[in-house]
Amino acid sequence: MQLKDMEMTNKQEYYPQYYIPQKLLDIIYCESAPSLPLKENHIEDIHYKDKCLLGIIKRIYRNLFHKSQIVKNHNTNEINEHRKYRYELQLKEYETKQKLFLESKNLQHYRQKLLTKELSGDEDYSFGNIEQATFKEVTKGVGEMYFRKYLIAHGRCDKYFEHNFTLLKNRKVSLERRIYYYPDIILKDKDGIYIDIEIDEPYSMNENNAPIHYVGFDDARNKKFLDNDWIVIRFSEKQIFEYTKQCYDFIISLHKCIHRCDMSLLEIDKKFICPIWSKEESIAMMKEKYRQTYIPYRLNKLQIKRNKRIY
Repeated sequence: MQLKDMEMTNKQEYYPQYYIPQKLLDIIYCESAPSLPLKENHIEDIHYKDKCLLGIIKRIYRNLFHKSQIVKNHNTNEINEHRKYRYELQLKEYETKQKLFLESKNLQHYRQKLLTKELSGDEDYSFGNIEQATFKEVTKGVGEMYFRKYLIAHGRCDKYFEHNFTLLKNRKVSLERRIYYYPDIILKDKDGIYIDIEIDEPYSMNENNAPIHYVGFDDARNKKFLDNDWIVIRFSEKQIFEYTKQCYDFIISLHKCIHRCDMSLLEIDKKFICPIWSKEESIAMMKEKYRQTYIPYRLNKLQIKRNKRIY
């Protein structure tokens, strides 16, 4: 599957997975100069000249209901004004993009200019409501704790990470009324874009052992974050423990590719790519206690308590 197809679908078959908001994809894969917006047709006022008998009858009918006619005329004017305003906005956007295109050295340079403008604050991004969560609300998996410590330690020595990212702690995100999501790790980049990093286990290790994160399990959640302009990155828990550096490098590489508007530069170490498991495979791994084969012994002893939480 090509990179563009992977980014546009929620059916990615391998870890690491990454999902990019449509607003950014439209810029990254912009292929040509901006096109002039089409002007919508002006709605005729109800007081037009009718030259046929039917038109005369219509005018007589309208005169009998003059009050209704005034309301219709008022609504017609409102629609025309709205269409005019919308067209003027589109025309202004076109003129801005056209100017950027003419000033650009090549297509990639044009994309980068568009991205800079997009992230400069002119465009509204939703991101939902991001709030501080209490200690009782946040439940951490062993992979999450392990990778967070790695990001903190390694990020201090990496100028790119230190300059471009802020690692947020204990946050909950409301993307719809009264429903909170608890991302494993949240990175906020210097341009204000939020990145949700998820570490997927094949099954839970508590009193309610159950298969999780199998094919299709997170599709609705991924879409909810994408619709609210988040970038979503998913690693398997095994990748986090066995290929920690490669996971870190993948985050950096993806971020650079987005800002350079060139996804062909994305570096993925083929050694640590792994397929997403099915529900049946997840159940089989649970019976075999598969997670205990790669989680370090000292972390295996931790009790992972799951409170009310959406994955």
